[in-house]
Amino acid sequence: MVNKINNNISKLSPDGSGRFIITGDILNKLYNSRNKVVKILDVGGGSSYISSMLMDLKSQYELTSLDLIPKPINYRGTYIQADATKMPLKDNEFEVVISTDVLEHIPDNKKCSFISECIRVSSEYIIIAAPFNTDGVDSAEHATNDFNKYLFKEGQSWLEEHFSNKKPELDSVLSFIKKLGYETKVVGSNNIYSWLLTTHANLLEAKLGLGIDKIYSNNRILNEDLLSSGDMLPPYYRQFIVIFKSKKKDSLELGYGDKKINHSIMTKYIHEIMTIIADRIENLKDDSIKNDRKYKKEISELRLQVEKLKDELSDKEAVIDSCKRYLKLRGFFTKRKDSK
Repeated sequence: MVNKINNNISKLSPDGSGRFIITGDILNKLYNSRNKVVKILDVGGGSSYISSMLMDLKSQYELTSLDLIPKPINYRGTYIQADATKMPLKDNEFEVVISTDVLEHIPDNKKCSFISECIRVSSEYIIIAAPFNTDGVDSAEHATNDFNKYLFKEGQSWLEEHFSNKKPELDSVLSFIKKLGYETKVVGSNNIYSWLLTTHANLLEAKLGLGIDKIYSNNRILNEDLLSSGDMLPPYYRQFIVIFKSKKKDSLELGYGDKKINHSIMTKYIHEIMTIIADRIENLKDDSIKNDRKYKKEISELRLQVEKLKDELSDKEAVIDSCKRYLKLRGFFTKRKDSK
């Protein structure tokens, strides 16, 4: 396990942090304080999170990112703008190739080319993480997308891209890699039910303003011991495939299934999320009461003004009535004929 979790990562929801925490844990187990600098290619990367994760590992790493989009403004490091299905790189150029949550965004007819290229440019290991189309994943994503539509009248672009490009089938991907002649190990993460809870909570935060600092603080409860929490229990939202290019499968012992699960972590995490939402509801109720009192006061003041105007008008009418007889005698109420 990573000795410490970078503050930049620990604040993320388990959906975001898990991909970096588990990737880091796998790298630690593969290299375990290796003196030589390990060259890593992050395919579809470019965020600050992957570099934050690498800084906390035991070994030294040299990171290069490759993506189809232009280099992000705040990205520091080597960056290659290129198509991942046709990488302008030499065979075995990097010891490790990492790709997290990219495969599901690749068009279905190019997924095999993407995987082949990741394997080609690696000399030792390939780590590919993605939401595969396993039991419950598609319904979980549609539920989240529908909730987004309910709150904001439109779907989430990244989820709808999953639907249009089709999520990869785990068995089909493993079969394809086996035909290429390579062994694999698979580990699942992000329990679907906790994934649903966190994605919905994030959307509620965006809609209601639950307090992002409170959300970050609660995320740390789970992230600090993610690998022994209920988030590592099936059914999984995300799967990690480790492909062995030149090393033996037995060189990696993941051991997540043997780790004792601390259910109290997830219990506390869920309770805290519900409490944050409940607090916001109470605040909204207080705001509503305050607004109601404010409007009632304004209405009361308007009524007083109306009554005052009525009194003034009544006084003016009384004056006019008292003057009518005099005005009539003076001919003010007599119709005058036009002279010819």
